[in-house]
Amino acid sequence: MEWKQIVIFGRKGQGKTTLAKNLLKKATRLIIIDPMAQCSGEGEPISSLDSFLTEITKPQFRIVYTSTELDYEIEKLLKMIFTIGNCWLLIDEIDFFCSPAYISEDLQKIVKYGRIRRINLVFTSRRPFEVHRLVTSQASDFYVFNIIEPRDIEYLNKILPPLEAKKVPSLDKYKYINYSL
Repeated sequence: MEWKQIVIFGRKGQGKTTLAKNLLKKATRLIIIDPMAQCSGEGEPISSLDSFLTEITKPQFRIVYTSTELDYEIEKLLKMIFTIGNCWLLIDEIDFFCSPAYISEDLQKIVKYGRIRRINLVFTSRRPFEVHRLVTSQASDFYVFNIIEPRDIEYLNKILPPLEAKKVPSLDKYKYINYSL
């Protein structure tokens, strides 16, 4: 299977998480980090590191990790995911865990070197401008729903072909453009 790093952008309620879930329907080794608890029903609900560690030792798993301690656990989760490799990882609302000025070492490692460990990545965010540049620079595929904020449009003009970026503000609800590198 070809390695993928997919980034999905769009305003609230446009269909980002639904698209991500649809793209991952057939994944047999899937980890969803779900800070907003929007992915229930997509896998085994897990909320502790011990349960997560038990689950990832199985040959096949679909895990939805949601925890009130996610801010403190994310680095440990990323370390474990990098170690096991050979899976799909969806981080819903990636901007919870990075910003334009900051990305942790463990998230950097997965973004930069996940392909070596056969970790396919899917990230969603409402605001392209609020995501660290490393995330978009390593992407193989972009899905972009309607976005109207000027800073976000300016940012998209830097990462998408101009004709594609021009379409974004006029996209209807649930419609998106897909751009693959």
